[in-house]
Amino acid sequence: MGLYDCLIVGHRGTGKTTTGYELAKLGWAVVDLDQKIEEVAGQTCSDLLASDPSKFRELETSTLHTLVNDGTETPRIVVCGAGAMVFPDEALVIWLRRENWHHAARDERERLRPEISFDEEVAWMKSSREPRWIERSDFVFDIPVGRSPTRVAQEISDVLRWAKVGGGLAQKTWLIATTSAPRLRFLVNALSLRGVETRSDLAADCPEDVPLLASLRTPDPAWLAGHATADGFDIDLQFLTSVFESRVLDELPPRPIILSVHPNEVTPTTKDALIAAKAEFVSRYPSWTHVETKCAGPGTVAAFQGREGVDTCLPTSTKLNWLRTLFAFTNTQNYLAPGVKPSRIDDSLSDSIPPMDLQDWAMNFGLDDLSIRAGLVGDPIQRSQGPWWHRKNAEIAGQSLVYLGIPVKLGGLQETLDHLQAYGVSRISVTSPLKIEAARLSESALPALNTLLFDGKWTGTDTDADGADAAFQEVRTRGLHSGSVLVVGTGGVAAAILRALDGSGFEPVTHLPGRHTGLWPQTDLVINASGHTPHNPPSPAVWLDLHYNGVEAIEAPVHLGGDTFFEGQARAQRRFWRLED
Repeated sequence: MGLYDCLIVGHRGTGKTTTGYELAKLGWAVVDLDQKIEEVAGQTCSDLLASDPSKFRELETSTLHTLVNDGTETPRIVVCGAGAMVFPDEALVIWLRRENWHHAARDERERLRPEISFDEEVAWMKSSREPRWIERSDFVFDIPVGRSPTRVAQEISDVLRWAKVGGGLAQKTWLIATTSAPRLRFLVNALSLRGVETRSDLAADCPEDVPLLASLRTPDPAWLAGHATADGFDIDLQFLTSVFESRVLDELPPRPIILSVHPNEVTPTTKDALIAAKAEFVSRYPSWTHVETKCAGPGTVAAFQGREGVDTCLPTSTKLNWLRTLFAFTNTQNYLAPGVKPSRIDDSLSDSIPPMDLQDWAMNFGLDDLSIRAGLVGDPIQRSQGPWWHRKNAEIAGQSLVYLGIPVKLGGLQETLDHLQAYGVSRISVTSPLKIEAARLSESALPALNTLLFDGKWTGTDTDADGADAAFQEVRTRGLHSGSVLVVGTGGVAAAILRALDGSGFEPVTHLPGRHTGLWPQTDLVINASGHTPHNPPSPAVWLDLHYNGVEAIEAPVHLGGDTFFEGQARAQRRFWRLED
């Protein structure tokens, strides 16, 4: 088994093979599974599928498992066919989700099921494959229209490299036993995690050769005796009295103990209960010298302030995920659940999930509590490029920077800024719908801001014009240096674009709202600043989207996404934050 084998999965037409080529340029050992199958079978995959689809799938599964478990010590990335569904436990799985992948599947590939319509075939591919990818993926990378394979590969490479680093954060993180024992063993070893937490309220088969934390979450003290070889115990306070009365610990050798509470809502009195319980435990078992306290549950930011006497604080609501990330550096214990976070699949689930996502967590491996603290506020924020881009560019500059995702609805910015200031988060990116509110709160003369800095007080700027300049330069590299322009959208970004167009060489300029339903004027360049694709759009020489999520394919010779615009914005943010010249 390779130390860090990763499998790339996704629909046909997603660009898995091209991404693999780009990853190879970055130094990764890349293997194409279809090529391996053809070497084993002596036939092409097309011929194998045509003659016996079931036999091909069996060969695909056996070839993949043999490859992953061949004893090679070099980390590899294996590019899988779209139909691969049975994955070895001993590998990480990366799901590439390209917007409009079905266009490439229709135009560039042979039909899989020509007996049904193409729309029915797409629906069949989604229903038969995506549930398995949702269940098994460790990382999900969204690829919007216009994003280059080079950029996609760079993001994947960085996240995998950071996950592999391990470091202090990884080494004090327990993996909750919610999957198979071989899978748990692989993840603990591959990511250099502390070990596995098994809980009395979860039926789990745990590996015997990794450190184990046994957590009592049911009124059954004898369960602890059944885990006598565990490296440590975690006892929920509501069952501590029954543990004392059962005297189950009397017969067990001392080991680290965590006394924990998991209330429906954390309050200021929660800490008092923990401190009192610790004092009683120490008085009853003085030879058990390593006793810690842990508080896990939903609550307000204020409820988690003043955590003296509590060794581990775990806010469990998504709205406080940013606070959980900050606490992780000073906590003595952290926890991670295997599997992909549902909000990467469906944004509507983002308020009902625990903030324990490997992809987010791995971004912070290798950092420490002295890191520069920055973040993004707005709603929604789940698919922002900010966390990766700012971590990457801070690393290039020799800086340690943690970048937090902080969901904030309209009207909640002032309270959030107060909390962030208290926790030393002084550099903020602002996205919709908070840009006008940010300008008002910082008393800026600009109508809207996307960047804030705290240095005694909050000040701000708008770097959209910098993003526009970078985007215009990309347009010029595609051969369009001047001409007529249509700007679509009426928000703050559109206003910045109109300012940036002055003196750019592009004119005349027409400005229409994204909800426009009449005929669109024909221009050389369309700049879409509306955040969505307008109805019945025109066909210019160059179409430039300033957003990078939800981008739809456009009938235009050149269609550019919002990545260059974003990078121009973000680079100017770093300058305003005094992180680069």
